[in-house]
Amino acid sequence: ALKVLDGMFFGTIMLPAALASKLAFLGEYGVEFGGYMQAISGSPWIIVWLIVVLGIVLFARNSMEQIERFRLNYQTALLTSVYFSVGVMMLTRVSEFLYFNF
Repeated sequence: ALKVLDGMFFGTIMLPAALASKLAFLGEYGVEFGGYMQAISGSPWIIVWLIVVLGIVLFARNSMEQIERFRLNYQTALLTSVYFSVGVMMLTRVSEFLYFNF
């Protein structure tokens, strides 16, 4: 738990090298400039995924818009019962404790 808190509050912040000239004063506070993708430890595809997810977030209906169109009928009752049943069955699976991954 201490390692997670250390990474959240006291870890190094990495920004793209293109911002170094404008934000050089942040270097005094532990901000580094350079290979920010290496700090993420991800592939270049992560940028594509972020753009796709941003599109979904911006153009999908929110819950208040969906509730206006919601009609209770047999189809929604069946779908809800299927989701509930699958959710209850998934509770029996053994899962790894989250913090063991850090």
